[in-house]
Amino acid sequence: MRRLAKAVEKSDFQTLIAAVDDNVVWHTGGRQPGVVGLAGTYTSRAGLLEVTAKLATLLSFCRFEPKEIVADGEVVWGWFDAAASLIGRGPQLVQFEIALRWRVRDGKILEHKAFYDTAYVTAQIASG
Repeated sequence: MRRLAKAVEKSDFQTLIAAVDDNVVWHTGGRQPGVVGLAGTYTSRAGLLEVTAKLATLLSFCRFEPKEIVADGEVVWGWFDAAASLIGRGPQLVQFEIALRWRVRDGKILEHKAFYDTAYVTAQIASG
């Protein structure tokens, strides 16, 4: 998880994509697409490619620092301090905390769930 957090911090989504199972289930925070437009469940590597492509057109990460990572069997939890600039919107920085829950087997991510304050992130984006 630490290695992949460093990759995300560099907006290196290819490293992340290489670490997932072909049949990954990727849950992204929120209940409505809203301003961020990433909410939902994406299945398979194709689904992950879809969500990371959207993410890469919206945000360029500059910080994705682990605050805590714990593991128990196949389940890994991470709590991160994140910051990203909005692509095409000047120097505006979106900052937030995010928790990730992964189910991992044989070194591959089988399931991902992201939890963050979607209203706070949306408000930061809208204010720019």
